[in-house]
Amino acid sequence: METLAVDIENQKVLGMREKLAAYAELTKPRIAFLLVLTSAAAFYLGTKESFDFVLFANSMIAITLLAGLQTIPSSLYEAAEVDGASKWTQFREITLPLLVPSMLVALIFRTLTAIQSFDIPFSMPGPGEETQTLAMYIQLNTVDYLDLGYGSALAVFMFMLSMATTFVYLRYVRGDKD
Repeated sequence: METLAVDIENQKVLGMREKLAAYAELTKPRIAFLLVLTSAAAFYLGTKESFDFVLFANSMIAITLLAGLQTIPSSLYEAAEVDGASKWTQFREITLPLLVPSMLVALIFRTLTAIQSFDIPFSMPGPGEETQTLAMYIQLNTVDYLDLGYGSALAVFMFMLSMATTFVYLRYVRGDKD
């Protein structure tokens, strides 16, 4: 009876060691970074009822694209239909080119949100500083270390980075070559 109890206890210890080894794998820097990316993708793409969830999570993007679609005059579609254009051709030649400014605004919103990301990496801390974003670094220096000057300089840097990204997007879409 005593050997049976020892065997059961040994199996429990082995089971715990296997679980701890599996957990230790999750704390490796590359895997932790992939876990944060996966959770962010699951958050933004949704796992069930994903279409409704995406529209809820990205409602500003949906409203921006809807406003862009509503600015396209229906007379263009009517003229294309008279000329014999298929729905795909109408989409490719009318809808997409006229929706580019709205898509650019949506892209700017999403990019700025990604640059200023704080919530998901903060709630899923990885080992060390592997999953730390710029916004988390600003918070760490400003709030935790009370280094207000350095934190403010980092915040200005994040603002300048956001402005530069927006400038590059606008310049690319407008086609300015100089």
